Formats: sequence, structure tokens, C-alpha cells
Amino acid sequence: MIKRANKITSLLLVAAAVTTLVPATGVNAADYKRIKSEDGTVYNAQAYKGKFVIDGDIKDNDTEGVYFFNDGKYKELEDVDSGSEFNDVFNEKYLDIDGDYFVDLTNGKVHDDEDFKADEIDDAAVELRKKIRNKADDRYSDDDKYKDDLTELKGSKYGEAWFETTYTADDKYTNGGDGETPKQLTVYTDMKGNYIDADYDLGKIKVTANGDNVKIDNTDEEFDVGNIKDALRAKVTDQDVIAQDSKNIYRKATVTIYINSSLVKDGVLSINDIKSAVDNVEGTEVEGSVKKAIKDEAYKAADLEGATIDKVKTTASAVSLVKGEADKLTADSINTLAGIKNAKTKSENGIIKAVQDTIIKSAEKAYNEATENKDAKAINAAKKEKEKVIADAKEIEKAVNEVKAKSTSSVNIEEINGKEISDYSDVFKKNSDGSVSFETIQKISKSQSSKDIDGARYSKDVTTYVISDEDGKHEDLLGGNFTAVKGKLVEYKVDGDNINAQTIELKSKHGHYYTDISDDEDRDLENEDAYDIDVDGNIWALDGGAIYKFDNDEDWDKIYKVDGSMEKLSVYDKNNIVTWNEDDDVYSIIREKDSSEDKDKDNDSNQKVGWDKDNYGNWIFFDANGNQVKHDWVNDGGKYYYLNEYGIMQSNRWVCPFGNWYYLNADGSMASSGWLNDRGTWYYLNYNGNMLTGWQILNGTWYYMDTASGAMRTGWINDNGTWYYLNGNGSMKTGWLNDRGTWYYLDGSGRMLSNTTVNGYRLGANGAWIR
Repeated sequence: MIKRANKITSLLLVAAAVTTLVPATGVNAADYKRIKSEDGTVYNAQAYKGKFVIDGDIKDNDTEGVYFFNDGKYKELEDVDSGSEFNDVFNEKYLDIDGDYFVDLTNGKVHDDEDFKADEIDDAAVELRKKIRNKADDRYSDDDKYKDDLTELKGSKYGEAWFETTYTADDKYTNGGDGETPKQLTVYTDMKGNYIDADYDLGKIKVTANGDNVKIDNTDEEFDVGNIKDALRAKVTDQDVIAQDSKNIYRKATVTIYINSSLVKDGVLSINDIKSAVDNVEGTEVEGSVKKAIKDEAYKAADLEGATIDKVKTTASAVSLVKGEADKLTADSINTLAGIKNAKTKSENGIIKAVQDTIIKSAEKAYNEATENKDAKAINAAKKEKEKVIADAKEIEKAVNEVKAKSTSSVNIEEINGKEISDYSDVFKKNSDGSVSFETIQKISKSQSSKDIDGARYSKDVTTYVISDEDGKHEDLLGGNFTAVKGKLVEYKVDGDNINAQTIELKSKHGHYYTDISDDEDRDLENEDAYDIDVDGNIWALDGGAIYKFDNDEDWDKIYKVDGSMEKLSVYDKNNIVTWNEDDDVYSIIREKDSSEDKDKDNDSNQKVGWDKDNYGNWIFFDANGNQVKHDWVNDGGKYYYLNEYGIMQSNRWVCPFGNWYYLNADGSMASSGWLNDRGTWYYLNYNGNMLTGWQILNGTWYYMDTASGAMRTGWINDNGTWYYLNGNGSMKTGWLNDRGTWYYLDGSGRMLSNTTVNGYRLGANGAWIR
């Protein structure tokens, strides 16, 4: 043991070591308690449930040591040297001292094996491997690997340790994979190997694209937009765990909704890309012919294959030359354009070849005339040809719109959670490839879902909150650390002798999941170390002889008054605190048997979570924070249920929340994906449960769903002045049709023909065969 003879301190009796709570006097008596101080030297301390580990000279005269204090008794920890550094608490109860000793805070037992923590983590890795190996081989290509890189998550100081690692995705497209390099997928696990795949489930994100609403709830599947199959996907990146509590992990992450790569092939331009490239060329009068050439060629190859970025750059160069020489066209400059033709067109094809041919054809004609006559007249003729090349500028918008309508890659993401991207561009960032990225806080349940993804277990419940207010406006974070307190997050930032805190409530309204951030409130500190986080996530601060607790709203409440020289503290909860000043040989211990932890447990046991019935027998639902859900969807075990504005579960009926129609089964679960017969009338629901309307092609067959009611139509319909016929099963009829003795002819698109002849048979104005 280390001895320091020069320390002159008071002898402390065991009974006197525990301070008493002295009632305050004066007007502030009801606001806080005055705490008696004791003489003694404390170098470091750790508070726990009525038990304390204290390093200092507090027991015997001039005898320093590390003591375990419990029920008024001191037990010296013989193997631990005084003056050692107290690190964090590991896995609920083990105080890490210098990384060499681990003290069990429940009984004072010392584990003097420096590999104690490493061995515990190794055991967790072994258990994780057992749970994943050969069960999740369809999800992870390295499912049989032992993970030696488990990293402890933040915020588990007094809770069971959770760890993070990654596995390699077996599907090279999942979570934004490019099809070549597989992504690393985040997995969180506890000490027993109970894990969750954290990069699969997104909760529910409502995306509006091309006017169609789509619910995107995972990073593995492809989602339809209108008639465009597998149009959208999602990915989560920049995952960073910021806090946790006993039930949930909270992390910041970037979510991106992007257009499926199968619709926009690598290196191939959409019509918008070509338009943008040509528009960037100085001078708009050249665009008419360029767009017309694009339009003509696009009819032959609507998928725009062949239009690569390099080729469009070549086209832009050619256009630039034509424009640049318009006012001073000479034989030499025209000769340059002819050189472009000879050098480039042999290797070009598709749209770009058509564009170049259009430009070069006019330039070549002017070149021939100029070289034959070699006079001013020829030059003027060349100028006129140039004018002809740029004369059809009026075709620009028409051609672009026509080709765009034919392009399968034309997917435009318009809204996220009902918020228009264009109105909140500082929150929803639209990227050059049409994707939309936004910053979020994800609340991830530590419990496993009853389902799996390719054999891997994911979280029972995930909610993704956009970092914005309820209207979609940008919200500012402090850039500090976080703690979780009863379903809220508190962000705090320490700057020298000041601590600033703000509360983040995670809320939803009309399908928009958002962050409700309070005004930040700062508090002076005695020094940069004079604060602590308790078992419940509350922030405590020490300044000027007062101990403050942040109220998890906007105020710092003064809880205790202590000696004005106190400069450090350790807090387990309100009733278990140590505060001290090493240099002034003074300290205080606050200890009560009625722990606030027990009181909170009693309160929590009365909190309703999940399904319940009201006084009238209606099913209602309470979220993890005990709040009743109203006018929103609930995901329970992978099934969606809808609660109306009164919070009552709906069933056996159609509902239209947020602009889309859905059907709820007898058990209240949302019907999805396929045909639905409601009292003899057929409807079709897409993967997200949305009722479809208008023309739909299903398994290669066209059907028409009434635009007002969504009901499948049969018989004759008139769509924008064109007649079609639908069979009794709803399928669109083509070819000859005998309707009650009258013959009609419907072409390959289903359109009824009239005033024409088909195979020698004459059709009248009403489409009927004229015998």
C-alpha cells in the first residue's frame, strides 16, 4: 500500500463516514437539502446501490487505500493500489480500475485478472457465433466466423453490456450494395449472443414518387412505384450508436431512398441526363435539332441504351463548335466539323450517333458548297445551313416529354412522410442520381422479432425519426453526447466549465416521425469533470457548492447544497452520490435505503405497453413510452393495424389515412399484396396494401380498376374517348368480340377500332362490323 505521512486529516469513525441529510433553512427549504461534509481525503470514488468504492484516506489515520463501503462498514481491497484510475463500469456491476482490476460493486469482490473483460467479451463472441452459424448462411457469407472485433456500445454503464460487429452480406445488393462488392451489415449482440440484424428493418417510411405512395420498411427488398416494378430501394449508412436503455438502442444514421440500379444501368444516360448535358452547352438555339434527333432515335430504343456519358460529352463538343463559329463560319472551321464526323461516327451508335449525324449533315453540306465556290456567297450559304440546324427549337420540350414518358428510368421521388422534398431541401437532400438522403435517429428494440430475414434475426420494432420538427423543418443538434431517459434522448455538450443540454422527444404525427427538440439550457460547472450520468440516464452537475439535476426538459434543478469547495462527484441515483475535493480533504456521501431505482420500477410496472381494451371493449394500443397511439399505424409482429383518431383499432372495413385506401381484415390486420373480394367486388392491393386504380398490368394481363372506387371493371369502358372491353374476369379483350350478336374488333392495345377495315371486314363509326 502507498503511504503519505504528510497528510493531516481528521480521524473518521465508521459511523461518521456516512453523512446525514440536514434540513435546509430559509425560503429554499423545500427546494433542496443541505448535505453535511466530512473531513478526509478522497482521490476517486464510485457510487452504486447503497454501496461505494472509495480510494483515499477516510478510515485510519494516515492510511490510504481503496475501500468497499457497505452498510456503514469499510472493507479494504488489499490487492488494489491507491491512486489507481477509476474507469467506467462494465456489464452492470464491474468497476474497471486501471484495466488491471475489476471490482464487483454488489459485493466488493476483486477480479485481479487483467484479461477479465477481454475474456467476458470472448465469451459473448462465442455465444454469438453459436446463434448465427449455419442459421443465417443465406444472409451472411461469413456466418461461421468468430468475431474478435466486438465493440462495446455507448450508454450501458449500469446496464447489461451490448456490442457491435459486422457481417458480410450474402446478397450483394442488400442495403445499397452495387452488385459487386458486398456490404457490411451491422449486428448488435448482448453477452449471451442474443443479437439483432440492425440494418434490415426501417420501421415505416412513406415515400411519394410519381404521385404514388409507397411504404418502404426495409433495406433488402425492391418497391413498386405505380406500374414500374421494383423501382425503389433503401439503404442506411453512417450508423452511430448514441445511447441505449434497458429496452432500446438509439443511433444516428443516414437513410437514402434510391432508384433501383436495374432501371438506370451503369454508364447509360436517361433522357434527363442527356437534356442536362446539352443544356449546359452555351446557347439554347442548337437544342431543337439535338432533341429531335434524340426523340426519333428514342422511339427505336426507348431504354436509351448506347447513350453513355463519354458519348454525350463528344456531342456537346460538336454542338459547341457549331455554335461557336455561327457568326464567323469559315471553310477551315467547317472542315473541323467534317473531321469530327470522320473520327467519331464510326464508333458511335444509338442516340448520340443520331445527334452527331444531325449536326454534321448540315455542316457537311455547307462544307461542300464552301470548298467548291470558295467565295463569300458560299460562306453565307453555310451560315444559312447553320440557321436551319438551330431552327426547330420549339421541339425541345415536346421531344423531351415524349421520350421521358417512354423511359422506364423516369422515377421522381417527391415526398418523404408526406413532406415535399422541394420545400425542405435542407432536411431531404436530393442527389444528382435522383435519390433522396436524410439524417435520422433510429430507435431499435433489443428484442428479436419472431420473424427473420434469410435466417438472421432482426429487431422486434424499429422506428426511424427524421431529424426535423413536425412540419419538416431542419432541427439543430449540439454536436455532443447523448443519454436516454424514459423514452427521451438528452443531448449534452461540455465546453470547459460549462455544460449545455437539450431534450429530444421522438414523436409522430400523420405518418411523419420527427424529433421535437427543446431549447437548450446551460449550467456552469466547477470544472470540466464535475458532472455525471446516473443509472436512469439523468445528468448531474456540480457548481459552487450545489448539485444540480437536469429535469429532461429545459431546466437545471438544484437538489443538494454541499461544501463550496467540492469539485468532483459520482452519482448512481438521487439517493446514492459521492462528492469530494481531494486538495481540501473534504467529502460527502449521500446514501438512503429507499433508492429511486425501486420507485421507478414500481412506476414502470403500472405503465401500459401494447394492446389493451377500453371501457367499451375496443382494442387500443400503447407504445413503448406508454402513450396511446391515435390516427396512425402500428406494426405488431410484422402485421399493420390502424388506430383511428380516437385510438380505436379498425377492422372489416376500408380506411383512407393519409390519402390512400387500405382494407383491414376481421382481426384488424391490413390486407396486402393481391386480389381482394369485398362483398362480391374485386379490388387489387399492391405490396404496401395500397388499393390500385386505373389500368394495371398483373402477371402480363391488363385490368382496369375504377378510378373513383378501385373496383375491378368488366364490360365496355370509355377511357379518355377510347372504348375498351373487359372480360368477365376483368382481363382486357383483344381481337374479334361478339357482344350480343354484334361483332367488334379490338387491336393489340385493347382499343376498339372504327371507320376502318380489318382483314376485309368493314367497321362502322360505332365500331360494329357492317355486314
